[in-house]
Amino acid sequence: MLLLDGVHEGGVKELDAHSLFGTMETKATHEWFKNGKMRTFIIQRSAFAGLGKFGSHWLGDNQAYGLSMGLSVVETMAH
Repeated sequence: MLLLDGVHEGGVKELDAHSLFGTMETKATHEWFKNGKMRTFIIQRSAFAGLGKFGSHWLGDNQAYGLSMGLSVVETMAH
């Protein structure tokens, strides 16, 4: 269970920092490849604001049922 009202070191709220690590990880990977003059294609499951500059967000596997497909639209708009 994730406690969104939790507080990290330095007073940072979990609600404000949730999934930040995944985005920072993607940024570091992107920069490493970029410094080697390579093109990147990075897909990350854990996304935070700004991820799109360095990689793409994957919502997870989806089934081709109406409910699952409808939820994927909502998830895409929420991230």
